[in-house]
Amino acid sequence: MAHDLVDAVVVGGVDSLCLTTLHGFNALGLVSKTPVRPLDANRNGINIGEAGGFMLLEKKPQHPPQIVLSGYGESSDAYHISTPHPEGEGARQAMQQALDRAKLAPSQIDYLNLHGTGTPSNDLSESKAVHRVFGQNLPALSSTKGFTGHTLGAAGITEAVFCQIALQNQLVLANLNLQQVDIELDLQPVTQTQPSSVHHAMSNSFGFGGNNATLIFSLAEAAR
Repeated sequence: MAHDLVDAVVVGGVDSLCLTTLHGFNALGLVSKTPVRPLDANRNGINIGEAGGFMLLEKKPQHPPQIVLSGYGESSDAYHISTPHPEGEGARQAMQQALDRAKLAPSQIDYLNLHGTGTPSNDLSESKAVHRVFGQNLPALSSTKGFTGHTLGAAGITEAVFCQIALQNQLVLANLNLQQVDIELDLQPVTQTQPSSVHHAMSNSFGFGGNNATLIFSLAEAAR
C-alpha cells in the first residue's frame, strides 16, 4: 500500500489448538494449571487459546473511517530462541517506532494492550520496555489474555480487535484474574473494564526469537 501496489489488503491470523503446540509449551514449563494471571505476583504461565480474525485495510476508503491504523513498529532482537530480552530492548524499539510513525508522544497513548502472557520473564521484560518508553507517565494498560488465553498466531489480530473495541466504545479493558500486582513490574493494570476517553490505543505482540510488533490505532479525528 505504501508503494501504491495495492489499494487494500486483508490481514489477519488464525491459530487452532493442537497437541504439538500444547506439548511443546508444556515441555518448556510455560503452561499454567490455573487460569492465566498476567502481571500477578504469583503468575506461573500461559493458557493456550485458539482464535481467528481478519481486518480490511484500505488506503482510500470509500467512506470516512472511524478508526485508522496510525502507527506500527517492528523489531527482531534475536536475543534467545524462546526467552525475551531481559531489558525489553526489542519491545522498546517496536513501541518507539510505532509512536514515531504515528507522530505521537508517549503521553498521547490512552490505552496500552500489553502482550502480557502471564509468564514471569515475559511480563517482567515487557514492563521494563514500557517504562523505558513511557517513563512514569503510564497510560491505562492491561493484558486481555485473561479473556482469551494466548492465541499464539492469532494473538495480534485478536488484540487489535480489543483496541478497536476500546476506541469504538470509549472504554479500557480489565486485566482479568489479577489478585496481587507484582511490585517488581511497577505497573497499575486496569482491574475492571470501565468507561474512559480513548483516542489512541497501542497493542503489543511479541514472539519467540525476539520478533516484536506494535500497532497504534486511533480515532480518525485524532490522527494526524
